[in-house]
Amino acid sequence: AAAYLVILLASSIGNVIVIKVFSTSQRLRTEVNFLIVNMAVADVMTSLFNMSFFVRYFVREALGMPQVWFGGHFGAFLCKFVDFIQGVSMFCCVLTLTAIAFNRFFAVVFPLKSIMNPKFTKVLILLIWICACVFAAPTLYVMEVIVNPEDGNYYCIENWAPTFDNETTPRYYTLLIFIVMYAIPLTFITCLYACVIRKVWIRQVPGNVTRANQRLEGDMKKRVLKMLITVVVTFALCWLPFHIYLLLVNFYYGIYSCQISHIVLFVGLFLGHANSAINPWIYFMFNKDYR
Repeated sequence: AAAYLVILLASSIGNVIVIKVFSTSQRLRTEVNFLIVNMAVADVMTSLFNMSFFVRYFVREALGMPQVWFGGHFGAFLCKFVDFIQGVSMFCCVLTLTAIAFNRFFAVVFPLKSIMNPKFTKVLILLIWICACVFAAPTLYVMEVIVNPEDGNYYCIENWAPTFDNETTPRYYTLLIFIVMYAIPLTFITCLYACVIRKVWIRQVPGNVTRANQRLEGDMKKRVLKMLITVVVTFALCWLPFHIYLLLVNFYYGIYSCQISHIVLFVGLFLGHANSAINPWIYFMFNKDYR
């Protein structure tokens, strides 16, 4: 719980600083930085609406207390909302990383054909949020609050019935999310950055541009590339344990009753949420304008 509190504060402070610096600096208002700020907004949402509840969850877990929820309409709303925001934030981040990769690909490989401009980027950000909400929408249906007749406490649980089967549907949904919102985007991102790296490292600036200017342009692009690739690799590594946990629990349900599954859940969630805290410090490290 203490570790969660640390990443909650680091994420909130770091991402708010990123948003503040962007909003006050005209130099930073590029297409890539618009998308980076979009990720920062999603990370702030994760900090406020998810991490705070998981601090409570792990405190109760450590004290051996039951994971009771809140009753009434407010409890029902929170039960759905917390899981929904978790999904929206994660999906928004991976879609934004994909959009940034496409932006860099067109800007470097096809600079004269690039369609990325501030207006298009704003429309793209809107589409990213719509897609993220659509993929996270099932949680608004399946998360519900029940009353345990044995102890009279409220619990927030996942229930796909009666419309869907409680055994097979979660498996298909988990597998779909892993493929569409993790494996495929990261494959695309890897391929796009491979093309960009090859182009940046071998391209010569044409015309009468001086060698010093050529070196300066190359260094700037390489620094931006290093920052973006670091963000992507960090995202992939941080969220992989959580995806593995979900796949194992849904396809091998007996694992859930094992004590080690709770440790894996903590590690998976902690690393996934730590990604929100790490991102702004990556920007500060690679970009002097943010510093």
